[in-house]
Amino acid sequence: MKSFVLDNSVAICWFLKSQSTPYSEMALRRVANGATLAVPGLWISEFINVISKAVQMRALDSNSAEAILMHAKALPILPKPAPELADVFTLTERYRISAYDATYLELALRLQLPLATADARLAKAAKSVGVFLS
Repeated sequence: MKSFVLDNSVAICWFLKSQSTPYSEMALRRVANGATLAVPGLWISEFINVISKAVQMRALDSNSAEAILMHAKALPILPKPAPELADVFTLTERYRISAYDATYLELALRLQLPLATADARLAKAAKSVGVFLS
């Protein structure tokens, strides 16, 4: 099964079931069927930040958070090196998206892979540059 770029907005849905959507479940089924995931280096920091905030807000306890981190570590993730700064900046300016989102979009463009995102603004930018939404 083909690889795809995984945005944190979808990954977090896999672990915080209150956030789960049919779209995120479809992406998870692709992984279960053998797809590998490409993520930028910032992915792990974004992921841990969301889990940490859930613990701080008492939506998760520490044991659950640790279990989530162990499961996330087992995902078939292929980290990629950071993109060229100018490429990310160009995408932020052209599509009015955050540098974080532009990093995912740049990775999808560079690797010519579809992008799985639950972020409407990032999805719109992806469509504008011809990146298939996974």
